Amino acid sequence: MLADATKTIWISVEYRLSPEYKFPIWLDDACEATRQILANKNDYGADETTKIGVAGDSAGAVISASICHEIKNLDF
Repeated sequence: MLADATKTIWISVEYRLSPEYKFPIWLDDACEATRQILANKNDYGADETTKIGVAGDSAGAVISASICHEIKNLDF
């Protein structure tokens, strides 16, 4: 409903969790997912000029902030 109302695309990405998986595996998962989405926007119903955003709650917020630091020249 929110996606329709705002004409945006929302993607939820799962990542491997601690304690089974140690740092930086969750960051690697999140960065790879973000890179894949950026490289394949058309597959998600967007066009090449569409900007993306990242967000999260709790640990997801830490991961989102980390993505912003890791992926250089990320254009939101």
